[in-house]
Amino acid sequence: ALAMLYAAAGRPEESIPLYEAILAKEPAHPLAGPNIAFVSTLTDSTPEQLLAYRKLWYNAHRYTGEKKPHNNDKNPDRPIKVGYVGGDFKRHSAAMIFGSVVLSHKRANVIPYLYSSLAVDPAADTVTKQFMEAAGPNWRDITTLNDEAVEELVRKDEIDILVDLAAHTNGGRLAVFTRKPAPVQVTAWGFAHGSGVPEIDFFFADPIAVREEERQFYAEKIIDLPCIVSYAPPGEYNIKGKSALPFFQNDYITFGSMARYEKMSNACLAAIVEIMKRVPGSKIHFKAHALRRPYAIRRIMDAMKEIDKSRIMFSISTSHPDHLQCMQSCDMMLDTYPHGGGVVTLEALWMSVPICTLNGTQASCRTASSVLTAMGRTDWIAKTKEEYVEVAVRMASDIPMLNKARKTLRDELLASPVIRGYMDATETVYRKIWQEYCSK
Repeated sequence: ALAMLYAAAGRPEESIPLYEAILAKEPAHPLAGPNIAFVSTLTDSTPEQLLAYRKLWYNAHRYTGEKKPHNNDKNPDRPIKVGYVGGDFKRHSAAMIFGSVVLSHKRANVIPYLYSSLAVDPAADTVTKQFMEAAGPNWRDITTLNDEAVEELVRKDEIDILVDLAAHTNGGRLAVFTRKPAPVQVTAWGFAHGSGVPEIDFFFADPIAVREEERQFYAEKIIDLPCIVSYAPPGEYNIKGKSALPFFQNDYITFGSMARYEKMSNACLAAIVEIMKRVPGSKIHFKAHALRRPYAIRRIMDAMKEIDKSRIMFSISTSHPDHLQCMQSCDMMLDTYPHGGGVVTLEALWMSVPICTLNGTQASCRTASSVLTAMGRTDWIAKTKEEYVEVAVRMASDIPMLNKARKTLRDELLASPVIRGYMDATETVYRKIWQEYCSK
């Protein structure tokens, strides 16, 4: 319990030794194994260190029985059956990333099957309804099935490529993948950091998120897509992407930080203090679900005691449309580190709000860098923690640039490889890896 609390409180470095102690006594602990694999992404861990934690989980949970052969039709040119496994086929941040792929397949190329590992309610969640309608007769509820039963179901469906969308997060069924129920297996999008499971053949990433020299520290072979993530914009809200720069009304810069609270490290808070010192009169708007907790606010206030309280604003979670519009009350966003924002980055750019980010030590701190590189906005990416302050101050001082971005960023995102052509690129990769399998 204390390990979980430390992680939720923004103190992952204190959480990890407790998980290590648990795993030393009980290697197959059902929570400690996946939790340490995730919590380590909240630190400055390197890919080599992250692989060690993932191996702890793998060694304790992998399937040790005999793996059955696959009898799939090895026609390299037929429609490919792709199975997606995860618990987030609902209104969830991960679904905003993988939904652009899962919901848009051309049936002549890919026939999708959806294996839902957590309970969903299509009557209450329109996004779940979309996923179920997209899958049609190929929707599978595996919430009550054990690993052996899921393997039998995947084999019965004759899935050619099985894709993990959750890995070490809630709803992950990596133990199923260690049984190798499908000829080709992939991890992508939902966790987007690698699984540590050698039975998973490929990890869909890009050269920014996973550098060439780091690829030796992944259990999977890295295949590059145009970006490590994609995005399914929430067009149903009909919220305009263009808006007036708040600076013109306020006469001061408003920074925003709206990623999950546990991603906000003490080092990142210290950097924000330095940024605000160097941008006189500026304010910062923190928005997160965890800010319902008095401790969370106290921690931020204590870290920012050098900044006048009147310059610090807090908001709790709101409806999704209100959340998006709240972003437009900020002149620019400050990404968190060591674990950067994922969907919150895409949302800010969708609302035409610029973002400053740090290209950190691992994939979890490079999502924004991947997206901005694909958009051609590399001047908003810092390479070091010291440079992060410099980039943020430079951006905040360039009012014409901030104002112009409010009118163009959404169109830039839509026209970028993050969205345009992403589905085609993904299906091309599926076809390539399926043909390679068939040729062996």
